[in-house]
Amino acid sequence: DSFDQDYDDEDKVKNYEPPLVQRKTYVSGSNLKLVAARKLGVPCNEKCRLKCTSNITFDERRVIHGKYWEMGDLNRQREFIMRHICSINLKYRARLKSMRSLNYGYNIEVNNVTIKVCKTMFMATLGISSRAIFTTTKKMNDGILDVDKRGKHGNIGRKVDEATKDTIRTHIKSFPTVPSHYCRANNSIQFIEGSLNISMMYRLYIEMCKEQNTEFVC
Repeated sequence: DSFDQDYDDEDKVKNYEPPLVQRKTYVSGSNLKLVAARKLGVPCNEKCRLKCTSNITFDERRVIHGKYWEMGDLNRQREFIMRHICSINLKYRARLKSMRSLNYGYNIEVNNVTIKVCKTMFMATLGISSRAIFTTTKKMNDGILDVDKRGKHGNIGRKVDEATKDTIRTHIKSFPTVPSHYCRANNSIQFIEGSLNISMMYRLYIEMCKEQNTEFVC
């Protein structure tokens, strides 16, 4: 896996050692496992159409990489990935309904400036594999980003404040509704228009939060 290898950018990191905070342990069953530290991966080359290596420096990548792994929490890392990707529906695939028809755009923030990057640069900067992105996007498309349960037992709930709940209610009410044809005695019952589903509404909710720079509920 190229993302576990040392990346030599003009000899800048020949002797680079990742900080200790990148090394963490977690309990898997009855065994204590040490998760190997991640390192910067090899970025895209000069043929990349987005010219990523011209738009972001090695030092900027190293800072982002360090902050990502200093989170030390899989759920926060997945939230980070979700905040920095967006789905792109290609015109020639518009009629396909499967998840494979979705492409994703990637971005990295440097000094509060959003820079579009390719998937290779995104993965190399964070030191992650395509599987991490696949898992996160699958959970996003399923409409939920659940808590990582490795080494944990019992149910852990997350308290959501009223302001966040109001935002969610407002988002739901923004969708067109149709009256029920089966409950004519109660005209107050409304149904979401048939072309929508929970996954689509959740994706739109995440995009809204990204635009408003607010935290979303997973």
